[in-house]
Amino acid sequence: MALPNTIDGSDLVEIEIELAWYSNQIDESPSDRLDELVSRRKRFISQQLLAGGRAALRDRNFAFARRFALAAQNLNLTYGLFDDTPLHTLTDINRQSQSARHPFDFDSLVKNLEADSVN
Repeated sequence: MALPNTIDGSDLVEIEIELAWYSNQIDESPSDRLDELVSRRKRFISQQLLAGGRAALRDRNFAFARRFALAAQNLNLTYGLFDDTPLHTLTDINRQSQSARHPFDFDSLVKNLEADSVN
C-alpha cells in the first residue's frame, strides 16, 4: 500500500477524528504511561533477580543468593500478597544458612536415645 503524496482536508479531518478517539481511550498522560512502563520493567527485573537468588539458594551459595535478593530489594517495589518478595527470599536464605552452620546430627540423636534406653 503506497502512501499518498499529499494529504487533503478530508484526510486531515479523518486523522483528527481518529486521534481524538484514541486520546479519549487513553486516560493517562505520557508521563503516567512512562511510569507504568518503568514499573513493569522494574517488576520484571525484580522477578529475575529473585529467581536468580532462589537458584543460588538451591545451590547453597548464600552470598550470591543474598546479593540477588538485596538487589531486588533496592528496586523499592511493592509486592502482592502471593508474590515472592526480597524479604521472603532473605528470610529463607537466613534460615538455610543457619541450618547449614548447625546441621542436625541424626546419628548423635540415635546414640543418645540408645544410651538413655539402656540406662
